[in-house]
Amino acid sequence: MKRISAPACRFLTLLTGLTLASVLTLAQYVPMTNNPNGGRDIQVASEYVTAITVTGDFDKARGLVSSAYIAHGPGGADSATIEKTVKLHQTFHQYQTNRKNEFSAQSFRIPSGNMKGDWVSLWGYYTYTDMRGGKAVTFPYQYTAKVTNGKIETDRLYYDELSILKQFGFKLIPPGVPAK
Repeated sequence: MKRISAPACRFLTLLTGLTLASVLTLAQYVPMTNNPNGGRDIQVASEYVTAITVTGDFDKARGLVSSAYIAHGPGGADSATIEKTVKLHQTFHQYQTNRKNEFSAQSFRIPSGNMKGDWVSLWGYYTYTDMRGGKAVTFPYQYTAKVTNGKIETDRLYYDELSILKQFGFKLIPPGVPAK
C-alpha cells in the first residue's frame, strides 16, 4: 500500500476545505416574510388546483393563470403552457372518477433575489378511481405557485410517479436481475 506524504495530505485537506466552502457559498439562504396578499393568493392557487384536478372546470383554470404562465414538473425538465396542462388533465379526466384533492396551504413572500415574489405552497393527497380497472389510487404531492397580481405566473408540482405505478402492480427490477 502506498502512503501519502504529509505535504500531499495537507494539500488534499486544503483542497477539500476550499471545495466545500465554494459549494456552501452557492447555497444561500433566501429570507421569507409574510405575504400581505396571502389569503387571496391561497384562494387563487386552491381554486386552480381544484379546477384542474377535481371539477374539470378548465375555463376557470385558464382564468386563474397569467398570459405568460408556465407549469413545471414533476420532472426537472418538464414544462407546459396552460393549454398543454389543460389537455393533459382532460386526458386524465377521461379515465378517472371519484377525484378528491385534500391539501393544506401556506403563503409567503420572498423579498429579493431570483425567487422574488409572492408564493403559495400546497401539500396534499390526490385520490381517484381508475375507470379502466376500478383501482383506487392515492398519492402525496407538493405544489408551489408564484402568484402575481392575483394570477398564477408559474408553478412547480412534485409527486412520486413510482408510487402510482406500484399501486397499479408494476414492479421495479434492478439491472442484472432477471424478470420473473
